Amino acid sequence: MVAKKHFPWKDVVMNFGPAFKKVMEGAGKILVNEAVSRAGEKAAESLKKGPEKIDHYIDKKKEEAIREARNEAEQFMAEQMAILEKRVDCKLDEIEKRIDEKVRSYYKSFLVFFLTIIGVSLFLGLATLLFLYVKKTMGV
Repeated sequence: MVAKKHFPWKDVVMNFGPAFKKVMEGAGKILVNEAVSRAGEKAAESLKKGPEKIDHYIDKKKEEAIREARNEAEQFMAEQMAILEKRVDCKLDEIEKRIDEKVRSYYKSFLVFFLTIIGVSLFLGLATLLFLYVKKTMGV
């Protein structure tokens, strides 16, 4: 019987193991250094963009506050205008009533004056007619 010759896997693995370990350690160091440099770049970018982001956030909040204040001011002004409009309407109604009363009193005064003149004219006309009648009956 011929003895089977086995491939010396064990020897190959033992000889290449430390070399493989060194290659893996070197690759790990390279990968770690690359990851650290990328993280550093990202941190530097975020530090550079940080003030811009803060300014953008502050501008956004300022615009929201201004918009909200403007809406509240418009609502307040609308309420105040409604109150003012009610007051003006009440004053206009009061003035209209006063004017109506004065016009009525002027019409009453005019009517009384006109009727008085008509009454006096009728009275003088009747007095004249009566005087003429008495004059004619007395023969003067």
